[in-house]
Amino acid sequence: MREMIEGRENKGRVTILYVEDDDDTRPGIKRLLISHGYRVVITGNEEEAQERAQDGRIHADLLLIDLGMPPADVLAAGHRIRHAALTDDKTPLVVMAFKYNSEMEGQDVHAGHHDWVTYLENAEQLELLIDRLLREHLTASP
Repeated sequence: MREMIEGRENKGRVTILYVEDDDDTRPGIKRLLISHGYRVVITGNEEEAQERAQDGRIHADLLLIDLGMPPADVLAAGHRIRHAALTDDKTPLVVMAFKYNSEMEGQDVHAGHHDWVTYLENAEQLELLIDRLLREHLTASP
């Protein structure tokens, strides 16, 4: 997959690394992120994200990952990507859960120091979570 970097206004060059293995989901989330002014780097899997991160082509302010695996496995993949990118462990990691029951829908679950699992109800939920995490991360960074 060709690396896609896009963004309008670029919110001060804030970059989101979006790892998504579903070709049908990718365009909608990409449009959402770009419409909010984020610079978006998209990869289709963990290996591609690690490869790009290791060669220094990616500096992400937030990792957004949606892979067809249980959240714990996706969190582990996110930690490997974050490590490969040599980003701070404080770089927010958001996992979009792919299967969940109606009781979980609409919840954002804190899964570690700077790790979150979101059980999406709608796009606004994702927007609010990302905006909040980036605001906290970028104001806390030296």
